Amino acid sequence: MIIYRAIYLNSFDKLDKLNFGCHWTKDELYLTSIEFLCNDISEKGRQGKIQFLFKTKINENQINELATAKSNNEYLTENECVLQKNILLKNVILIYPKEYSASFSVNTGTRCDKWIE
Repeated sequence: MIIYRAIYLNSFDKLDKLNFGCHWTKDELYLTSIEFLCNDISEKGRQGKIQFLFKTKINENQINELATAKSNNEYLTENECVLQKNILLKNVILIYPKEYSASFSVNTGTRCDKWIE
């Protein structure tokens, strides 16, 4: 399964690969969504002004099923996929902004909502 994650930073150098985050989306059209094009997501948790978009391929056993179901019940339009905490993602690809080109490994870490077990 391919999933996507948007992170706001002031520069790519500020990317925390050891605590990358557990909240992703399964929405393959996210790159063309109003939310993405207008930078229209919650200010909560933003750490910068530039939106970076990443994608990776995961196995379904890396998903926190309970947290994903709860998140999708609360945020019906996000098509969210919540990953397990502290798992290694081996091939994360930066797909936006296009002037950057990168592929690397990350740890999801513990960056997620407090209600996630």
